[in-house]
Amino acid sequence: MAAALCAAWALAACEKDLEPFSSTDCHLNFVYTDMYGTVAGEDVTDEMRTSTYSFVSASAGTGTEVVRDTLWFEASTMGFLSDVDRTIPLVQVETEGRNARPGVDYVPFDDPGFLQLCKVPANTASVQVPIIVLRSPSLETEGDVTLKFAFGTNEYFSPGYKGLTERVLVISGRLARPNNWEDAYWGTYSQAKHELMIEWTGDAWDETFLDELYDGDYAYVDYIARWFYETLAEVNADRAAQDPPLGPLTDENGEEIQFVKR
Repeated sequence: MAAALCAAWALAACEKDLEPFSSTDCHLNFVYTDMYGTVAGEDVTDEMRTSTYSFVSASAGTGTEVVRDTLWFEASTMGFLSDVDRTIPLVQVETEGRNARPGVDYVPFDDPGFLQLCKVPANTASVQVPIIVLRSPSLETEGDVTLKFAFGTNEYFSPGYKGLTERVLVISGRLARPNNWEDAYWGTYSQAKHELMIEWTGDAWDETFLDELYDGDYAYVDYIARWFYETLAEVNADRAAQDPPLGPLTDENGEEIQFVKR
């Protein structure tokens, strides 16, 4: 009996000494995924942090020229949930080269309309962070621009773990290699190959399209890769049969276009 009382007293004393978790600090981290699922923080690379958006790819198959688009980047919160919507603070980080210009290449992060979108809904711990890109004429005349953005600090949030708080978006007015392009399925990237894939299927073959494709049945991904290989072989055979015969299709670098035989 005495032993039991001593044990109960010791437990109560320990519980009294423990400080309850009362921190109201909340943080934000980006979530990184590849074709196999979520990537652990220590395995995230600079390549994974970088995405490319092409207005040319986005316009493919739409019959219109896309001049404004909204991209979404997955993020999660650390800390307690809230019963109110919480605004997500974003800031631009300067980089070398051509930096994206607010109001010209993207909707500014302090724009009232943007702030209505850029929120963590009440009682949720995950969110899609919007970036609204704009098609500036300078993309065609001066080349791509880079938008590096990171979580800032406001009354609700501060940045989370080092290495998980920044993203880089390259905005392009030409076809560009999607960050999630897999050589094992599609072979070496070239703009000419990308143009063929868009022409033959009517799909954009950008990062969004590839993400959706990889999330589906991998037997279908294999089928599509094999279909490209066989279609290219048929096209090149028709070219060779012409009089005079034509050589195989080549890319912008003069290299023969090739798809992977699956």
